[in-house]
Amino acid sequence: MHAQNPDDYAGEPSAEKIARWLRSADPHDVAWGAYYVLKTKKTTFLPELEELAERWEPLPPLPADWSEPPDAARGLDVVGAMAAVLDAVIQMHGQLTPEALLNLANDLPAQATILLARLPALESQAVLLKLYNDPKPQVRYLPRVAAQMLALAPPPGFAASLMKGQVWATVYVTAPGMLVGESGDSGGCRDRQTSPRVGWPTVGLYKLREAASDPDEDAAEPGGFKVIAGRHPLDGWRIESGWWVPMRCDLGELTEATRLQLIAQMLGVEDDALPIHAFEPVEIGATSTRRSICASFASSLRRSKEGFLRWRQTSNKRGS
Repeated sequence: MHAQNPDDYAGEPSAEKIARWLRSADPHDVAWGAYYVLKTKKTTFLPELEELAERWEPLPPLPADWSEPPDAARGLDVVGAMAAVLDAVIQMHGQLTPEALLNLANDLPAQATILLARLPALESQAVLLKLYNDPKPQVRYLPRVAAQMLALAPPPGFAASLMKGQVWATVYVTAPGMLVGESGDSGGCRDRQTSPRVGWPTVGLYKLREAASDPDEDAAEPGGFKVIAGRHPLDGWRIESGWWVPMRCDLGELTEATRLQLIAQMLGVEDDALPIHAFEPVEIGATSTRRSICASFASSLRRSKEGFLRWRQTSNKRGS
């Protein structure tokens, strides 16, 4: 690779120069080539952009405490170039194979999600199941978006898998009359920005978020578009930037509450119609023994299970 003069990219390039940039080993060239393909709407280059994305090889995982790794160590320029390529592919309505999108998912998760959502359900199903069943996802929201897409055309066994999980007990010690509520955190996930990318084109970066229930919220941040349908849809947003910003914390992970929402959606009932809840309070007296505490938890679980079984029997009779 060689250092480029910013003036080398000034002005509208010829088709021959764009082609040369896209085939270059220098990520700066590739980024500028993709930028001008989108700017000039030269759709004849779309197959070449798609081929570049198809050849992507996943990078090693980021350390949890990274702040600004050296470009050479992390391949930051390479990811920046692929961000420009995927921006053009998305905006020009291109398409990638599910296998390529699986390779891209950890490095550019929002872009991979947007393109996965555009594929036919049967075509993307195998990759979505891999993302959904990943026990240690590098991007914590990928199992969630995969589950939301699978819920639109559920494969056999998917609904039952949403019911599997662990039961966690969070114990609050309170004085009489005090309110008890759920607590939550971001799981230590926070997006970090890199330094300004000098000499790079302005390209579209993407983020995901839950669709706003209030239209006024969308009006405050125009430019959103639907990514995943359903009762609790997800929107995508394009932000033009000259920086590479790794957006991995836009959404929360696949929580028990989200699992129940998807089950209700597949059953065609309201969220609050299910007789089971993500948070089930159990009050235990301060003077209780270990045996009585365990008995209280067991009783709560039994009541939830019995209520669910009665509800399921009634739903089966109704044909739900």
